[in-house]
Amino acid sequence: MLDRNRELKQFSKTLSKKLDSITEKGLAKELDEWDTQYFTTSSEFLGELKIILNRVNQLKTLDEFTKREVGNCIAVINKAFGM
Repeated sequence: MLDRNRELKQFSKTLSKKLDSITEKGLAKELDEWDTQYFTTSSEFLGELKIILNRVNQLKTLDEFTKREVGNCIAVINKAFGM
């Protein structure tokens, strides 16, 4: 379950490596930058990650397991925002 910031960060690092391995280097770089640059508040932390994950979720090259995990992470973020 992704219910802590560090778990979200670990998920993003793992996903970044996966994206890099399927030659989606631009999105992998965005996830790496998100991890180190994109947030000052909790809302920004989650919002920026959700934006990136929505783009990742649209990839045709992503395997079904990873796509499900990305969808689950988006659902966790939506829950945090009360959506």
